[in-house]
Amino acid sequence: PVLLINVSKKYCRCSSCKTVCVLDPTSFAIQPKEIFGLVGPGGSGKSTLLKILSGGAVITSGTAYLHGCSIKNDVRN
Repeated sequence: PVLLINVSKKYCRCSSCKTVCVLDPTSFAIQPKEIFGLVGPGGSGKSTLLKILSGGAVITSGTAYLHGCSIKNDVRN
């Protein structure tokens, strides 16, 4: 199962020293054998969310679990 609790992602634009929120706090659960669709307009955070779940991006805040293991920093560990 997958569980996200208030997961968000922010990047710092070094050229302007601005923090940009690319994923607002998001919470949901996906149970085994459940079909899940991720849809939304461009720039809504779909790819960022998938990067977080695959370990390609670090969560700024919140908690995420994949099969009961925290993936807050690096799902590969």
